[in-house]
Amino acid sequence: MTVCTNTAVSYERDVPAATEEPDTVPDLDPDLELATEHEMFTLHQSIDVLLPGRASKVIHFTASRSGEGTSTIVRALGKVLAMRLGRSVLILDANAARPGQHIHFGVDGGTGWNDLARKGAPVDAAVHRTNCQNLAISPISTAASSASAFFDACLARRILAEFRTRFDLVLVDGSPPLCAGALTFAGSADGVVLVVEAEKTRAPSVLRAKASIERSGGHVLGTVLNRRRFHIPGAVYRRL
Repeated sequence: MTVCTNTAVSYERDVPAATEEPDTVPDLDPDLELATEHEMFTLHQSIDVLLPGRASKVIHFTASRSGEGTSTIVRALGKVLAMRLGRSVLILDANAARPGQHIHFGVDGGTGWNDLARKGAPVDAAVHRTNCQNLAISPISTAASSASAFFDACLARRILAEFRTRFDLVLVDGSPPLCAGALTFAGSADGVVLVVEAEKTRAPSVLRAKASIERSGGHVLGTVLNRRRFHIPGAVYRRL
């Protein structure tokens, strides 16, 4: 599976801006002017083909390095699935290197999923509703006592098992594989999607990331080729 997206499109000559209205259905919000609904639907369909017949899915998203757009892809996909398809979606922020989903959605982090490592913390306390219908997030707690959760694979399995009973899809926003504890959820997810920045990420880096995921027990579904550089206008490209 390889899906192309344009979360930060740039063109090599003066062409219509990436924020103009696409020639598909209207965008849900300004974020989706950057990652179009069409591309997120394509990504969703590709995942469904690779993981058929599952009532609930957990998909782990990661990249070989920071800054490749993983969090933006997760957010855009979550919004499309929740608001267009009516699926109940949880974004689990496991990006310890750059946590920020709760900031984007204007949610008080409060209790995070890693607080569940502490005795007595209920699962529901780690789920925070957003202003997007059917979409919730589970942020990272910054409490020092919760840091060990990033290295507890048994806890990760238990958390995901609980979340599966509450949501149609759990989208894990993960750190790059070389970060400590980055792949704790990968082995318990149904599949892992590797985000690759077009024309910048080198093949050896991608292969090393893939190998790390597989060593952790993760199943790599494929890649999302992000931030393509167009040599022709995007509207024309979509018609070719």
